[in-house]
Amino acid sequence: MKKIAFVLLIIMLFIAGCSGDGTNDSADQNVERADIKLELREIDVKEEDQVVHVTAEVYSTEEEFYYMVEQGEEIIINETALQAEGHQEDWAEIEFEFQLEDEVYLSDEVTHMTFYVKHNGEKINSHYVPIEIKHTS
Repeated sequence: MKKIAFVLLIIMLFIAGCSGDGTNDSADQNVERADIKLELREIDVKEEDQVVHVTAEVYSTEEEFYYMVEQGEEIIINETALQAEGHQEDWAEIEFEFQLEDEVYLSDEVTHMTFYVKHNGEKINSHYVPIEIKHTS
């Protein structure tokens, strides 16, 4: 009787160990990540009087995508979320602007925007767009 109970216990543990929903399967996560897209085109960036005006067309599989502005290794504008109407059906137009601080004009470092989407908190599909800064003499 003890042998039968032991064998049944082993079988139950084996079955319990083999049955999982697979949500932590790294192959499934890679497939999901590969399906996430962010594409940009017709990007126009103009800086005038410390205000940067950005227009572009975007195609994304995600409702939200993000941008941030960096100069060298320093973050100038923190992560900011954007949304585009009709982003999953076709290319959508976006337009936004942001203000630059005086310190940006004192540096010779390259200033650029980074556009990206997120998957499980990780930045993916990054696009880097330089900003031409008009330095004052």
